Amino acid sequence: MINTKCSFCGKETNGKGISGSERTACKECFMKLTKKIAPEILLGRTKEDWYYEGIEYVNAGKKAEGIKRFNKALKLDKNYVDAYNGLGTAYFYTDAGKSEHYYRKAYLLTKKKFPKWPKKIEWGVLENRQYLRAIHYYGLMLWRKSNFKKAMGLFKLLLNLNPNDNQGARYLVAALYEGYAWGRAPENYEKEEKMLERQNKIHKFWKWEEEIIQDYKKNAH
Repeated sequence: MINTKCSFCGKETNGKGISGSERTACKECFMKLTKKIAPEILLGRTKEDWYYEGIEYVNAGKKAEGIKRFNKALKLDKNYVDAYNGLGTAYFYTDAGKSEHYYRKAYLLTKKKFPKWPKKIEWGVLENRQYLRAIHYYGLMLWRKSNFKKAMGLFKLLLNLNPNDNQGARYLVAALYEGYAWGRAPENYEKEEKMLERQNKIHKFWKWEEEIIQDYKKNAH
């Protein structure tokens, strides 16, 4: 067995070290280095793993555990948009200031990713979901602060970028057109649908719905 010296401590690794393109570390040095950088690498955990696990904790009412997971995701990628989305969600009902800070951070990173908005950012592409969530959540924060115009702009942007509207932005636009303040919009499905139909007929903000109706009429004949 060929002995290889550790590039960090100089000890012989006896072929048991971790080799890289330029340096070789013995097991002990590798463990020390990894702990400083991201111990999650050893567990094979991705930033997405930490995000989704964090969301599960937050939804279960365990905010502190969720926040820990989002911070672990940021250790792997300090510009990970969904980690900031998660932190904003964790603080949404308990600390509006912190929530706004993290949602704004996620939105600004999204704007950095797309200096000019593309024609489409489809939900079906998993990588895109963090960006669509960032726009959605920041819009909710603006609505809560009674900044109706900017909130409306972001919700309409979502409909343009992803006409399938997997996030339900169409209902938020309809609610704003009806003059609802934050937290006052109807949550009953039938009332939401009637509100959407009523406002979309006037303002025509969700074209995808119109296309479905037109296709249905064509196929019906």
